[in-house]
Amino acid sequence: MTRYWRPALAVAVVVAVVALTGMRYWLLHPRTATAAPGTQVPVVRTVVPEVAATSADLRLPARTAPVEQALIYARATGVVSERRVDIGSRVRRGDVLAVIAAPEIDQGVDKARAAVAQAKAKEQFAATNLERSQQLVDQGFLSKQVLDERQAASDAARADRLAADAELRRLNEIKGFQLVRAPFAGVIAERRLDRGDRVVGDQGNAEGYLFRLVR
Repeated sequence: MTRYWRPALAVAVVVAVVALTGMRYWLLHPRTATAAPGTQVPVVRTVVPEVAATSADLRLPARTAPVEQALIYARATGVVSERRVDIGSRVRRGDVLAVIAAPEIDQGVDKARAAVAQAKAKEQFAATNLERSQQLVDQGFLSKQVLDERQAASDAARADRLAADAELRRLNEIKGFQLVRAPFAGVIAERRLDRGDRVVGDQGNAEGYLFRLVR
């Protein structure tokens, strides 16, 4: 039995010697178990999570512009007798913005009406004369040549009356231009006239507009 415990005793002695040697080294060199001197320990930054705001203001550069705008010019020449709107006024399509007094246009309309009345009287007289001439020709008291002449006079009188009507319509349209109207509904953004100002109709100057209308 002695031959079995002797090897075991030898192994135990060896293990004890190794353990004692390691303990002695650890006691003599304690810093080897920690960080070497001069070694920087890394720093880890942490953030506490928070709930983000539901909304935030976002400011960006921008430019506003109207959907539609119109520069309103005068079509008639005269003096502004009424100004019915100002900057910031809201208008509807067809509203009168200003009234232009033009005596020469009014006189022209009156003269054209008189010309129409005169042309109608001449046309009626020529038509009556033609009708009577036709009866005389049928009775043999008047030649066919005279009837043709009176037919031509009646046609000329009718043409003169049509021309007078056309001139009256033209002058009435010009007279309608004395009322400056809004082409569409919107807001008056600029006004460049006042009562008593003289305006020139259909001028080619781009800066001669009366109103600037936007929407």
